Amino acid sequence: MRLLIKFKVLKEKENSPLNVKLQGFFYSLFKDTKLFPLHNKKSYKFFCFSNLFGGKRQKKFIICSPSKEFLKIVAQRILKKEKIKIGENLYEISNLKFFDLKIKPPLKIITLSPIIIRVPKNKFKEYKIFSKFPCFYWRPEYPIEIFLNQLEANIFKKYKMFHQKKIEEFPIFQKILFKKSVALPLKIHKNKVIYIGSLWEFRFEAIDKKTKDILKFAIDCGFGEKNSMGFGFVNLEKKS
Repeated sequence: MRLLIKFKVLKEKENSPLNVKLQGFFYSLFKDTKLFPLHNKKSYKFFCFSNLFGGKRQKKFIICSPSKEFLKIVAQRILKKEKIKIGENLYEISNLKFFDLKIKPPLKIITLSPIIIRVPKNKFKEYKIFSKFPCFYWRPEYPIEIFLNQLEANIFKKYKMFHQKKIEEFPIFQKILFKKSVALPLKIHKNKVIYIGSLWEFRFEAIDKKTKDILKFAIDCGFGEKNSMGFGFVNLEKKS
């Protein structure tokens, strides 16, 4: 499920607030609710969000999650606020809307923020890669199969954890198109951290029920890692 939030711009000093500031805004909504443990949870948090988009007078953004309860609590907390501060920007809520995406072929999934994929050390031998580091970010110089394997493994791991049940794994994606690699420097707790991600298109000509279910979940969670920082936010585009 998705929650579209529309803002009236009151003061805007930054054109596009960084993911960390939007994440901080979300966590401020969780205080004094049962969602607050998400802030310290080291595992998956099962939500993702877009960056701000729109014109000079009005901005929008979308937060998505497979948990309807999560989104309802977020909406309730937002509606209680007269003004919203994100970084140096100040906004006023003008509208909220819940909606779902329809998973119907022919289908094209596009990334609106980079997908982060890290390969752990226990996979180095399998992929015939050597590194002195405990993990490495997928980059286009590595085989696409590594990206795809790790992405699908990440989706199934999140699905099993969220639903607390086993599921037989299967190939999810049919046709993928690499667009570009992106390095994102973010400031976290006064430290500069560089995340390396990539932008893609995922195309489907036909989708069976089990693929539709897992895709719906993955789209609601976000693709790859660091979804609660806004990475891996995807949207649908009808194939012409």
